[in-house]
Amino acid sequence: MIGKDVFNGSNNIHFEYQERDCDDLNTGLIVNGSVLLYIHHNTPQFLSKRLFPEDCFLSRAKHFFKQILYNKDRMALGDFGMHEKKLSEAQIAEFTRVAHYYYKEGCTQEQIAQRMNMPRQRVNRILSDCLEYGIVHISITASPSTMLLELESQLKEKYQLHDIRVVDIAGETDVYRDLGASAAQYLATIVRDGDVIGMTRGNTLAAMAEQMPFVNKKDITVVQMLGSRNSEPQNTAANEIVHNISARLGAKPFMLFAPIVVSSAEMKKSLQQEPSFFDTYQVMRRCNIAVVGIGAYENVDMRYSFVGVDIHDIALSESGQQLVGEVGTHLFDQNGARVINRYRDRIIAIELEDYMRIPVRIGVAGLPPKAKAICAAMKGRYINALVVDTATARLLADMA
Repeated sequence: MIGKDVFNGSNNIHFEYQERDCDDLNTGLIVNGSVLLYIHHNTPQFLSKRLFPEDCFLSRAKHFFKQILYNKDRMALGDFGMHEKKLSEAQIAEFTRVAHYYYKEGCTQEQIAQRMNMPRQRVNRILSDCLEYGIVHISITASPSTMLLELESQLKEKYQLHDIRVVDIAGETDVYRDLGASAAQYLATIVRDGDVIGMTRGNTLAAMAEQMPFVNKKDITVVQMLGSRNSEPQNTAANEIVHNISARLGAKPFMLFAPIVVSSAEMKKSLQQEPSFFDTYQVMRRCNIAVVGIGAYENVDMRYSFVGVDIHDIALSESGQQLVGEVGTHLFDQNGARVINRYRDRIIAIELEDYMRIPVRIGVAGLPPKAKAICAAMKGRYINALVVDTATARLLADMA
């Protein structure tokens, strides 16, 4: 046997072997450590991709090539890191065709099944085997997007979230807009026919409502989960947010025509007897998705959540409790435990017990000063899904 390297780069090798007393040329082409093709007796043969250790790449690749040509029937593919079961050339051709249709042409498994006259389950098994046999290699190029996905996975596991979106934000001035856009896209991907979506209030949710894409779903309902206040900017009020999102979703809006705080417990009880209030509250109890902002105690106006009521006066924290935030007017401490609210019987909002029964509770919040409140909200299960900016996400990853 006569051998010659035609090209020997760091990872690319084209080499030839010729049998003595034979004019036929056997050619092997290896690209990036993968044997892609060999030609035996002038006949091209496709070979499943193979990766070799870099430190012995040339020797093992050549040895593998020679085994194919001269010892094919006795070759133990397992010795080279491949699947122990040997594929026939017909199987390799079939598997390669399925992989090409799926990964290159973008066909669905059902389309491939019809095209190749086989059950869809077989297409699924072949695609899985393509990875095992090395016919298909999947790699994810390192990029900022990859890093965000890794951070999402870390936070999802740490806080036992159903889902999370980490948003790369250019600057603090864009935080509401960018978080709102990401939250709107996320909601658009999960909403289904017949969903009942509850909304609270705030700048981020207002930006979300303004950027909500139009979604073609049926029988969607959007409901306001807390009252309003006159001094609130119009676009950030809960009723305005419900109106805007309903228009984008083609949903039926249910408004809560009431202030966020009334003058007395008796007034609240009287209001609850009104048919319009009662009907809206029954819709709240049917919510299967809630989208909420997260208020932080340390960086907001003390009258931010409760009109005319100082938050220092209403929080009845126990020994060791540190009030850090609120969701939907419900206060919690650094561990996510509930902080008793002195004026709870005067507040018009969904009750905590009803709120916690909502299966999907999405928190949309950002900026590092809110990290402690977001962390506590996740610990207390006030939210089980999160849309957050990168800087805050990194802080959350480091928190105990």
